[in-house]
Amino acid sequence: MRVLMVAHAFPRWDGDFAGAFILRLGQALVERGHVVCVVAPADRGDAGPDSVGGVAVRRVRYASPERETLAYRGTMHAASARSPAAALAFAGLLRAFVVAVEEECAGGRADVVHAHWWVPGGVAAALARRWGRPLVVTLHGTDVALARSV
Repeated sequence: MRVLMVAHAFPRWDGDFAGAFILRLGQALVERGHVVCVVAPADRGDAGPDSVGGVAVRRVRYASPERETLAYRGTMHAASARSPAAALAFAGLLRAFVVAVEEECAGGRADVVHAHWWVPGGVAAALARRWGRPLVVTLHGTDVALARSV
């Protein structure tokens, strides 16, 4: 099975702790014979390696390098609400995720899409349904509180 994961935090290098639990899930799936690709944002212009810990990674650019600071810091929602520049970067991240999910599904490289965090990954990954792909969304941290309030 080809699994496409979408996450705004995923290790940028071996040993990075950002989204390390998603890496471990991807590695476990690869060990069981599945093909896993993670769509994750670049960080300050750095797209990083094409794979981390044996899991393929597609890093998306979503703003100019100095504005690619929303992911990996744990402040995306608050920063986007406070700053017009951050809100624009967030819109760019959402768009980049949408394009990547669309391309992966259209290219037949995903049998199932697993989005981590409701916003922005789950929102962007909802396009998987358009391509007839099952969609799983796992809420983490602030998304759980956000879901409870909606």
